[in-house]
Amino acid sequence: MMSISKVESKQTHVGSNLQENDVIGHGNGSRLIAGMVDEDSKSISRQLVDLEILYLLNFGPKSGYQLKKNLSKSFHLDLSYGTLYPHLHSLDKAELISGTWKYQSENAPLRKRMYSLTQKGVAKLSRGIGSLSRIALTMQFMLARLDLNPKGDASPEAKAKLENASRKVEDFFKSRGYATRKNTSVRGFSGLEHSVDLLATKNASDGRTEDLIIKFANSTSGISIDDLFKVYVMSYDLQATRAIVITAPFVQDEVMKLADFYAIAIYPGKDLDEAAAKMASEYGKL
Repeated sequence: MMSISKVESKQTHVGSNLQENDVIGHGNGSRLIAGMVDEDSKSISRQLVDLEILYLLNFGPKSGYQLKKNLSKSFHLDLSYGTLYPHLHSLDKAELISGTWKYQSENAPLRKRMYSLTQKGVAKLSRGIGSLSRIALTMQFMLARLDLNPKGDASPEAKAKLENASRKVEDFFKSRGYATRKNTSVRGFSGLEHSVDLLATKNASDGRTEDLIIKFANSTSGISIDDLFKVYVMSYDLQATRAIVITAPFVQDEVMKLADFYAIAIYPGKDLDEAAAKMASEYGKL
């Protein structure tokens, strides 16, 4: 496969405030990828090469020669030693890897430098893989042009229940100082436009803006893992403070566990009215 390291982009600062029908920054894919780059990074290409090196060292210590060979085999990335060793020196200096000299054999005077992953490097690798996963998910939804919140055909009774539950949730957040917008269209820093059932915004005491996106899901099959991933990608792309799902009639255990992992608050009930009431009574306990 083509190495992800061959993608290059200048760093773009992404704000956290959500604005209706407003695209943050410039470009589409470049803005999306730029979200994972550290402020002191000069290029996305260097960050991805570093991440690939950390990934390979996760399977055990390797010499520069072994890393060069593995980068070519695993990522089709042919680096010269003049390019590879500055990466290794930088990672070693940042304490993400540790290099030690070892003799090739007991009787041989030649030594080779072996590189190992440190605990700090393991944490960096985990964060990097998480960022790439979010980027890949968002790009997938962008290319497929999927609606993250499909409404479908609903009966008048179902629409009335949805409106009633939506009003209760909106009143709840308004009473706590949030400004709200219902059924609004918001663009993320990827350029993808998202349909949000309810957007609640409030300026926090520390000067930051708290943005909540709320989705209502009413289906006999309940909310699926696929639905949850869509909410997660939407929340990430919009840089929301928190995503909340009001759903009926039930939620499977594996969905609840995954929602907890992704910090998505799900409030189920036998109907949307009960789910909305549950949210109102439990939200302050988050």
